[in-house]
Order: sequence, then structure tokens, then C-alpha cells
Amino acid sequence: MSLPLKIVSAYLRVLRKPPYASEERFRAVLAAPKGDPSPPRTMRVEQRTIAGRPCYVVEPRHDRVRAGTIVYLHGGSYVHEIVDEHWRLVARLADEVACTVHVPIYGLAPFSGWRAAHAFLDAVWGGVQGRSLLMGDSAGGGLALAFAISLIRRARPLPAGLVLIAPWLDATLSNPEIAAVEAIDPWLARPGLVAAGRAWAMGDDAKRWEVSPIYAADEDVARLPPTTAFIGTHDILHPDVVALGRRAPNVTVIEAPGLMHVYPLVPIPEGRAGEAEVIAKAKRLLS
Repeated sequence: MSLPLKIVSAYLRVLRKPPYASEERFRAVLAAPKGDPSPPRTMRVEQRTIAGRPCYVVEPRHDRVRAGTIVYLHGGSYVHEIVDEHWRLVARLADEVACTVHVPIYGLAPFSGWRAAHAFLDAVWGGVQGRSLLMGDSAGGGLALAFAISLIRRARPLPAGLVLIAPWLDATLSNPEIAAVEAIDPWLARPGLVAAGRAWAMGDDAKRWEVSPIYAADEDVARLPPTTAFIGTHDILHPDVVALGRRAPNVTVIEAPGLMHVYPLVPIPEGRAGEAEVIAKAKRLLS
């Protein structure tokens, strides 16, 4: 374990985990103003409005022939807006994969939920042409998987593959194996996540597959395109990601021993190595 990993883990445990450890404290997170989703000015970005919502289209900062398109869905427990760490990965994907990246800014709980997000993604996906990938981290990874399953069930064109970073697959966190991981996860805890998942469901059953894709039927997950999920073993979401990998023949799970939630986005040596793996996987799928 590197010194930066130890420092970041301690920081997360002291400052980031407490709001998730209590549903009462997480209510303040739900009520807080949302952040500004605007990308850094150094990126080549066009802002479009699709179905009444913003979608940023990021181009590589060079003039090589485009390899295809990535639709990237950011994480944030369905309550937090896209942040700089997401934009950094998006910029690297555009430049190093030599592709166009669409970043839909979907509505957040408690003001919006899964139904509006799926309708928005339908409009975004309908405008994507050529070889394309669906990508996402955390909540965005769960949303990407749920949306891919919706495409399967409606016999719609599928992406060439999915790349998921620590996808949140069960809004209820019902897997009994989670308790052991929760104790060592420096970042996330069940009470806050369950509250966020309930808000995202907006009155629907949080175990329906559109909210929690772990509950999709076996015949649906068996038809997924090639899917890679990156997950740290010190991530509360680890048990569900491993369970999905056991069920779905096209899902490959890359486990990172001792690493936390969304580790490829974390600015530590282990995170940078993970980020490079994510980019390499996207490049192979679009080649």
C-alpha cells in the first residue's frame, strides 16, 4: 500500500464517510445545492441541449481520425453533480482513445429520478452513430448497465461494450456480504446510500431492475455486450459486482486488492494505474 493511498484512505474515512454513515446526516446532502457541471475551459467541448437537458460533447485535442463514440455517465450517488475527476478521465478518453465523448448531465435526486434519466438517455443514444461504448462510474455505472438492459429488452441497437468503474448495482444494498466490506470501506456506508437510492427511485420499488440492475433477469444479463467492471476490494459495492460477474458470461470483473471506491479516479499511483487500464480497455473495444 503506497503512502498516498494511506493518506487518501484516512482523509476519506474522516471527512467523506460520516455523511454516508447516518441517514439523518445524509438528508443534509440531499438538500444541499447541486454543483456546477461545467467542464474545464481547457477542453474542446460543445454544449448541446437534448430533450431539455444539457449534454456536453468532448472532442480530442488533436486531429487524428475518430475511433468512435463513448457515452459517459458520471457518478455521485445520484445526488452529486459531475466533478473535476470525472472531467479529467473524460478528457483522457477523448485524447488517448481518439474518440468523441458524450457526457449527458442527467437530473439528480431528490428532484429527478430514474424514469427521467432513462428518457433522457434514450434521446442521447438515439443521436449516437457508429461504433459506441457506454461507460460510467458508481451511480453512473449502475445507470449505464440499467440502460443497456433496457436496450436489450426493447430490441434496440446495443453498444459495442460497457466499461464500468465501481458500478452501483443495488440501491438497497441487500447483499449480506456487504456488512464485512462496509467496515473496511474508507468512503461509503449503507445508510446514506440507501437513502440516496430511495430518492432516486422516486416512490418506485428500489429493487426494480431499472433502479438496481443486479435484479435484472438472467436472460437479460446473459445478452449484455462485452462488459468490464473495475472494482476495489475495499469498496462496499464489491460483493454485488462480483455477483454480477458470476451470473453474466460477458462480464469481466477486474478486482483491485485493498483499493477504495472508484479508485481509477483517485489521484494516487494505484489510481493512475487503474485509469490507464480503463482507457486501454475502452481503446480495445472501439478498435
